[in-house]
Amino acid sequence: MSSSDNAKISSLPARVRDTSIIQRLDPENTGTVDINNAMQTLVASHEKNKSLSKVLMALGFCMVLLIASIFGVSVAAAYLAKESAVDPETGFLYTKGVSH
Repeated sequence: MSSSDNAKISSLPARVRDTSIIQRLDPENTGTVDINNAMQTLVASHEKNKSLSKVLMALGFCMVLLIASIFGVSVAAAYLAKESAVDPETGFLYTKGVSH
């Protein structure tokens, strides 16, 4: 590996120098970062972010589906409640209009 494949950590901006990523890229505390290793880490991080985005979209779709089904069940319960009545003497639930 040539010295051109390395970057001095001291030459990086302060907001980049003080991150935990730099500590992972320079575990031996040599004061330099391997550019190839940094690019591989960046690509791996990007792929992981894409995967997490797909999972997040799938969970969002499931959440919308669950909300829609709860709404559907609520409408069905309201419809069935209109068609039924409770006998005041026994407390049993009956269909309206049917003799019991």
